[in-house]
Amino acid sequence: MHLTFDLSGSFLDRINAHLTIEFAFALEKDVPWYRQRLLVRPGITGWDQVCGEYHSPSKEDTYKKLQNDLYYIKNCSISLDISIVFKTLGTILRREGR
Repeated sequence: MHLTFDLSGSFLDRINAHLTIEFAFALEKDVPWYRQRLLVRPGITGWDQVCGEYHSPSKEDTYKKLQNDLYYIKNCSISLDISIVFKTLGTILRREGR
């Protein structure tokens, strides 16, 4: 019998999703509303990324990221998404990203 391991596609997606949820549950103990971030699927860019501030993994910066994420969830619209795309393209073209 020959065993093969498929470490691509949905297998890794499930592991990543599970780790993200576990991480969110752990952070929610210290940061109220943290799990609400999971209401929106993560993407390549987002409101927090284009706001121009680098965040460390500190608790204070986690609060800042959460504020930006909750702003996006509350104000989600096609115009906000278009604004994010244009700000992202501007950052790429000016080579200002980290």
